[in-house]
Amino acid sequence: MIYIVVGPTLLVTTFLLRSSQNMAQTTFPVFGHTALHLSALPIGIIVTTGNLITVLVTAVLASKVSPAKITKALFSALLIMAGAMFIFAFSTNIVVYVTATVVFSIGGGIAFPSLITSIGQISGDQGSRVMGVFATTLSISLLFGPFIEAEVLKLDLGSLRIAFIFFGLFPLIGAFAMIKTMPVNQVNKPADIKEEEKVQAETPAKEWAGWDQARKPTHQRISAGIWHNKELWRNKTFRQGVTAQLVHQIAFIAVIAFGVLLAHSGYGMNTVMAEIAFGVFFTVSMLIRALLTIHSVAQRKLGLLWLSLAATFAGMLLIGFGRSISIFFLGMGILGIAHGATFPILLTVVVETVPTEELPRINAELTAVLGLVSIIVPFVLGFIAQHVGYKTTFLWMDIPIALLSIVFAILSFSTAAGTE
Repeated sequence: MIYIVVGPTLLVTTFLLRSSQNMAQTTFPVFGHTALHLSALPIGIIVTTGNLITVLVTAVLASKVSPAKITKALFSALLIMAGAMFIFAFSTNIVVYVTATVVFSIGGGIAFPSLITSIGQISGDQGSRVMGVFATTLSISLLFGPFIEAEVLKLDLGSLRIAFIFFGLFPLIGAFAMIKTMPVNQVNKPADIKEEEKVQAETPAKEWAGWDQARKPTHQRISAGIWHNKELWRNKTFRQGVTAQLVHQIAFIAVIAFGVLLAHSGYGMNTVMAEIAFGVFFTVSMLIRALLTIHSVAQRKLGLLWLSLAATFAGMLLIGFGRSISIFFLGMGILGIAHGATFPILLTVVVETVPTEELPRINAELTAVLGLVSIIVPFVLGFIAQHVGYKTTFLWMDIPIALLSIVFAILSFSTAAGTE
């Protein structure tokens, strides 16, 4: 059950957090290139450093936050992110630029897994639907973010500094919005909800939502973590979801880190047009996630994951081979299909399989695992692009995508023991 105050506030915070986070991730590489005159390799190294910090913070700090302190952790992380955005805006040298990257990465490493956990805590027995609403909100924030940035850039003749200041207000607003949820989430729950939770605590669950298995007592599984949670890894759909998400993550990190620079050098587009292309990407993603919210994915997980793989491969090929702006926009739209389908399915499996007490650690560690791609890809992209250019580099990314797709196929047709 979504509490009247907490649910909408978390969704608004989701919009503010993700739109500002995406703006920074897509814009600070091009800011480094245009304002600080950095080449592809140092940009790739800085992006990799920031992503490494995010993964470490997520794995070491966010995974240890107790469910009772999730709201405070999210509040603090939003303030940190806001501060980093303002530091970006006034960067005049590489030292300040790197400092802003580090600070922003620390905030992001805490904020996103904490947000996922907060949403999961209020999902009740409607995990699939609630995660669908959450994923759709993510897509809406990602959809409007690039268009808002494009308009802000038009107002100030393309100045990226004003864009950082404008979007720096978003996590700041989100942090103050979270203040409103703290007493509701921790103190003032309605009496009927308290009674319902008491009954649930005293009554052993018979089976997991969405799975025809007897649920083990919670005390046997607390603090198991993603690496030792055998029930989670025995779930074949979870393994497939992780593989498909890794495939999409390669393409997504490439587009986020170097998509605008690719649009500049490979297609002759300015930053405003490149942001509109991102708008197309996230529009398609939002439509896919809206469909997943309306229609349950319970019986469609495997087919949607296959669709995601195909869309990722095709989208990267189009962007790499394309010679016109329309082809670039088409490739971004196709990649949006994979972005819209993959992550909600993976989150749904986690919410349906993992006890609420274990969600903070599982979400943090899962985010860290997926974040490993964000450590490797930017450095590799920057190194290759330094020698062969951005378009050829994007084509080379289809090699690991194809290899992981083979792994996915093996998992799909494997007869090894596991749950569906």
